[in-house]
Amino acid sequence: MPAHKKGYTDVLIIDNGVKAHVEIERALSYGMRVVVVDHHIIEEPLPIEAFLHPDVCEPYALHRCVQRV
Repeated sequence: MPAHKKGYTDVLIIDNGVKAHVEIERALSYGMRVVVVDHHIIEEPLPIEAFLHPDVCEPYALHRCVQRV
């Protein structure tokens, strides 16, 4: 992975990261941390460091979560 070879340690996937299973697994295989910001339907759990999605926000923060996605 070119980013890993350049010394990057983190991957941020914005919009449709819930479908990026192959890419996430590849980044994880290089020891990188993965964060996903998305609003699409979650079909299966993701083995990632952090996940910002309207379906997983606390009720008190839902309006803020949706505004930022």
